[in-house]
Amino acid sequence: MVGKGSQRSGRPGAVHWVVVHPDHQGRGLTKPMMTVALNYMACHHHAVMLGSSSGRPWAVKVYLDFGFLPEVHELDNPAIVQGWRDVQSVIQHPALATFLAIHVPQPPSPESPIS
Repeated sequence: MVGKGSQRSGRPGAVHWVVVHPDHQGRGLTKPMMTVALNYMACHHHAVMLGSSSGRPWAVKVYLDFGFLPEVHELDNPAIVQGWRDVQSVIQHPALATFLAIHVPQPPSPESPIS
């Protein structure tokens, strides 16, 4: 929600990483931090971009829980597609499963006859 007098930028906001110090992990701090960051972004930007890594599947799960999805235009890169498949094999997230089913053709199964 945009507050009175707020100026929204035409450029997307960016969240680079959300990290909790190892001494404080497991205390439920990530989601409140993301909520504060995204509320700020909603007041100042029309959209938000977020960068992450397929090597951090549980962080990606949090981002998916907040509604972030992969960028469709990057799916022409087989390495990026494989990264998303690898993440999905660990976190089994319904939103990512739906996204991949819609945007990424499934490889043929080994049992499929070659026509």
